[in-house]
Amino acid sequence: MATDQHFPIRIQKPHQLQALHPLPAQFPYRPETIQSQL
Repeated sequence: MATDQHFPIRIQKPHQLQALHPLPAQFPYRPETIQSQL
């Protein structure tokens, strides 16, 4: 639950992540997924 609550705060600019890794099907991103992609 803590991870789910922190994920929207951690991703303050989802459009930048989409620009880097356009994965609209995987939205919303999860913190572990972001670290893997980035």
